[in-house]
Amino acid sequence: MASLVDLAFVKQALRVDHSDDDDVLASYLDAATGGVLRYLKGAADPEWTVDTVPASVRIAIIMAVQSLYEPDQAEMLSGLGTGDPRNPIVAMLYSMRDPTLA
Repeated sequence: MASLVDLAFVKQALRVDHSDDDDVLASYLDAATGGVLRYLKGAADPEWTVDTVPASVRIAIIMAVQSLYEPDQAEMLSGLGTGDPRNPIVAMLYSMRDPTLA
C-alpha cells in the first residue's frame, strides 16, 4: 500500500523532533492508513497519492497515528470500529463514506 501521508508530515503534526521512533511511527502510519481506508471502503480512491489525498483523510490518518503513538489518545482509534460520528476520526471521514457499503 502506498503511503498517503509523509512520515515527516506526521512527525511535524505530532511535534516529534527526533528520529528515535521513526520505525515505530512508520509502522503506525501503515496501520493507520489501512484502518482509515478500510473504514472508507468503496469511497477510498485507489488512485490517491500523498499529493492528491483529501485533507480530511490525511488528518484522519494522522489522528489514528497519534492514537497509536500517544497512549492517552488511544480512545480515538476505537471510533473506526464503531462508526460513532462523535469520534474525531470518524467525524473527519463520515461524510465521505458510502453507507451502502457498511
